[in-house]
Amino acid sequence: MKKNDDIVCQVDEQKMELPARNTAEMVWLEVKDLIRKTKESLGNIRQFMKEKDQKMSPSIRLPKEVSTLNLQVGERVMVKSAEEIQQTLDNEGKLQGCAFTKEMWPYCDQEVVIFKRVDTFLNETNNKIQKISNTVLIENAYCGGERSFGEVCDRACFLFWKEAWLKRLPESADTAT
Repeated sequence: MKKNDDIVCQVDEQKMELPARNTAEMVWLEVKDLIRKTKESLGNIRQFMKEKDQKMSPSIRLPKEVSTLNLQVGERVMVKSAEEIQQTLDNEGKLQGCAFTKEMWPYCDQEVVIFKRVDTFLNETNNKIQKISNTVLIENAYCGGERSFGEVCDRACFLFWKEAWLKRLPESADTAT
């Protein structure tokens, strides 16, 4: 052996002396290798997700296209039947990302009044203002908190109603602007 800082390797019963690399260089080589492997893995994941999207199972139910009613404040409308609403929902019980919650089912087949249109709201999952379309609030229709969460929530939040879950009453069709 030459020096103490040289590395000795045994290959096929022969001794070879290799110059030692400093620790920083070895760590950097390991980091570079880890980065390379991570990029390869991400590429594989992206390819997998792309293929998965292309081969989407026919059992997944996508919501139908919905029409816009452009409902206005004060307009009287009817909440569609449970069967009609179910036809608009995807497998997660949502239409365009908006959930039809357990608190909403009792309103089916009921006449209600539009309280307000909703174009933007604070998304509490990411604390950002988010745009939304074809969505309204209904007078006195709020989340009681006891159906969806298992425990009682006292916030009494308004429920978001997609226009596709509502239909105009015959007398409202003439008065809508």
